[in-house]
Amino acid sequence: MKTRALQSILPLAIFLFAGFVLTGCRTYGGYGSEEAAVAQIHQANERFAKELDRARSDAETLQTLASAHRNLTSYVEEYQRVVEKHAALLEAHRAAYDRLKDGASYRAASRALGAVVSEQFLVHDEYRSVLEEMLGLRETLEKRAASAHYQKVPPYYRRIEEQIYNPTVARVAAAFGG
Repeated sequence: MKTRALQSILPLAIFLFAGFVLTGCRTYGGYGSEEAAVAQIHQANERFAKELDRARSDAETLQTLASAHRNLTSYVEEYQRVVEKHAALLEAHRAAYDRLKDGASYRAASRALGAVVSEQFLVHDEYRSVLEEMLGLRETLEKRAASAHYQKVPPYYRRIEEQIYNPTVARVAAAFGG
């Protein structure tokens, strides 16, 4: 009895599996998803361009700080390098958008969107890294200056604060008295 039930279910299971496989291959993309992906690339590029303008302004602020604090010079140069990389990537992303906007396959548009978003994230991560290094330098200088004084704030509070606050140019400027 069990073998007979299994024999009737097996062809049904194979038929359903084959149906899922065949329909799954045809359901990705299409229905305007190519245009949506290209539109998302355009939106990401517009945001990235605004962020580049802000980063250039922040680089000028950091240059002013570096003139007063010489130990920031190498960090400001690194920040400026990231700004230049940001500008180059923006041009590459705009070229990718221009290439895709007149019609692209789903796969090409999807891959381009993934690349654009990933590369933009990496640039944001580089900005964050440089700013964290600047703030770390400030903390190191403060620790050297306050090494003879009693510390009112326990060290683990500082670690918690570092996790809560995102590094920004305004925070760096405030830390260095700018």
